[in-house]
Amino acid sequence: MIGASSRIGVVAFGVLALVAGGCGTPTGPSATLAQVSVAPSSVVAGAASEATVMLSGPAPSGGLPVTISSSDGAAAVPPSIVVDARMTSATFTVQTRVVAADTSATITVTVGAETRVVTLRIMTPFARPATLDALLIEPTTLRAGQSARGTVRLTSAAAASGSIVSLKSSNSVATVPERVSVQAGAVSATFNVTTAAVELDTQLEITASAGDVTRTISLRVTP
Repeated sequence: MIGASSRIGVVAFGVLALVAGGCGTPTGPSATLAQVSVAPSSVVAGAASEATVMLSGPAPSGGLPVTISSSDGAAAVPPSIVVDARMTSATFTVQTRVVAADTSATITVTVGAETRVVTLRIMTPFARPATLDALLIEPTTLRAGQSARGTVRLTSAAAASGSIVSLKSSNSVATVPERVSVQAGAVSATFNVTTAAVELDTQLEITASAGDVTRTISLRVTP
């Protein structure tokens, strides 16, 4: 027969076993990749941007490995980092290299089966020559014999030698000068569009060209 003291010992042992085996803090779900960001998202080539990896919860004991890649060699990233245990984020540096033209690099981050991407814009540090941005004509509907005012606008100020924009009309009903010059330091220049007599409504196009850039606008001339 088991004595009272023995029964008490058995009960006490059972309680301890329950506490040790089933009353501890439950393990939460594994942390997953939530989002990735870069700041700034646009940099001049040669500068660096900081990327941040955000998890859905704290990293487990031992940390959480993160795999990183870049779509363009102009944006260099480490091949991997580790989010430290109990931390919810980590950062890494995206170092850019000089480019001849503006470039976009896609940074890909992977944690387990989860992948996120973010785009970094890399801008060339070299000054770009002004090119044709827009062609404007006001008004775009004229009675025969009336004139309109045209404007060519550049993307930036013209160089010291100025910028030449070629002009052309698709129909002799409207006449424009062969070219217009944008003076050094200016971003636009104006010209006149003259019209001749017509018997019927006439639709035509005025075209401006500078280098490999062309802009076209429609013009209507009525009797």
